[in-house]
Amino acid sequence: MALKIRLTVRSPKGAERVRREIERTIASLSEHPGIGHSTRIGGLRVITTRRYPYLVYHHATDAELTVVHIRHGVRASPAPEDLR
Repeated sequence: MALKIRLTVRSPKGAERVRREIERTIASLSEHPGIGHSTRIGGLRVITTRRYPYLVYHHATDAELTVVHIRHGVRASPAPEDLR
């Protein structure tokens, strides 16, 4: 999986730790697709990474997990049309 994270260049090691944590969260989702919280958008769920305040918006079917959006938790919630 290729995950690009736009983080400030001042801490490449920190950016790598955040990337790994997000990937661990996504791996957990693939094993347990029902975890996380429902959103106002039908079928879309969100989960927070454990160590860092990143939100992973996703939806899952029996056959597929799709990560729709990843956002830092202090940012405003994304518009519904950005999550489809």
